[in-house]
Amino acid sequence: MPGNWVLSSTTDAYGSVMAASGDVGNPGQFILAAVPEPETYAMLLAGLGVIGSIARRRRAR
Repeated sequence: MPGNWVLSSTTDAYGSVMAASGDVGNPGQFILAAVPEPETYAMLLAGLGVIGSIARRRRAR
């Protein structure tokens, strides 16, 4: 899913991680970004290959 997601967590007095929705003090936050999967790169390379072959054919004419 596109966009930025914020994952927040906090711990109790014993160091156990607690999860909650909403603001529970948020001692630390970090933003998770989407990472393209290998299929994305394969499709990009295939598309560039098709564009390159079309350009090569047009130059040969």
